[in-house]
Amino acid sequence: MRNAAATWLTVAINVAAVGAITFNGVEDFEHPFVGLLVLYDINGEFQGRCSGSLLTPHVFLTAGHCVGNGANSARIYFQQDAGAHYDPVTQHDPVTGYPDECAAGTLGVTCATGTLRQTPFFSDVGLVILDQPIPVSEYGALAASGSLGELATRRGQQELTFTASGYGVSYINPVKIVSLRERLMASQRLVNLFSHLTGGFYLQTADNPGIGGGTCGRREP
Repeated sequence: MRNAAATWLTVAINVAAVGAITFNGVEDFEHPFVGLLVLYDINGEFQGRCSGSLLTPHVFLTAGHCVGNGANSARIYFQQDAGAHYDPVTQHDPVTGYPDECAAGTLGVTCATGTLRQTPFFSDVGLVILDQPIPVSEYGALAASGSLGELATRRGQQELTFTASGYGVSYINPVKIVSLRERLMASQRLVNLFSHLTGGFYLQTADNPGIGGGTCGRREP
C-alpha cells in the first residue's frame, strides 16, 4: 500500500542503511511537531482526519487531498494520545476534546483551530494556518530541494528506511481496521520514488506488518 502521508513527513525523516523493516510501531514522543488534523465541512460536521507537521508556530503542513474535497475548517491536536480516550457512544474524547473541541486549557498550548490552504492537487501539498500559535520544543523542517532525486540515484536505495510518524490506521487485517488514535512511529523501507504508481510525487514504502506507523488517513472519528 502506498503511504502518501509519509511524503509530507519528509520534514521528519531519518534515513539509515539497514537490511530490513523494523516491525511494530511505538508511541512517539520524539516528534512533538507531528499533529492530528481534524477536518470539518461547511456545517462544522466531522469530515475526516490526517497527520501533518508543524513547520512554524502558525504553519502546519499536510497533504493537499486532506484539506481539499470540501473541507472548510480544521482543528489540530498535538497531544501524543489525542483521541485515545474517544468514546464511540458519546463520540467524544473527554481528555483532549477530540474531535470537536479543544479541551479546557489546551487552546494555543496543545490544540489550535486553523484556516485551510491548498496548492494545485497534482503536487498534493496542503497547509493549515493556525489561529493560535503552538509552541513546541522542535519544529519540522523541509528537506532540501532535490533530496528525493538524490535518493533515486543513490546506490543501495533499496536499503534506505524512513521514520514515519502519525495518528492514522494502526492495524489492518482481513476482517478489521483499527486506529489507536495515538501518535505512533515506525520504520518503513523505501521501495521506489518514480513509477506509474507514484508519478514522481510520492514515496512508495513497504509498510510494517502488525502495528504500523499510523500514517494513513481516516474518514471516521
